[in-house]
Amino acid sequence: MYRTLGAHPDHVDGVAGTQFAVWAPNASEVSVICNSNDWAHGRNVLWGNDNGVWSGFVAGIRPGDAYKYSIRTKSNDLLEKSDPFAFYSEHRPKT
Repeated sequence: MYRTLGAHPDHVDGVAGTQFAVWAPNASEVSVICNSNDWAHGRNVLWGNDNGVWSGFVAGIRPGDAYKYSIRTKSNDLLEKSDPFAFYSEHRPKT
């Protein structure tokens, strides 16, 4: 599944970026949030399918860039979730 889901570097029409795919069967909308979109839901919306997989290409995101999924639930709540198939994650030491 890690070959399909998660974040994978790609080029679309000569533009470098990342293909994203996440399984969120109970979502009404999924966006990728990151530094380049000021961590704002709705700027990089993914496409959903009947199997609950949301996917899409986001230009400019490179391997190692921080991102999360912003998931709008059917009850209109917004949740921010890390990628369960991420190749890297951020570690914050205890202070």
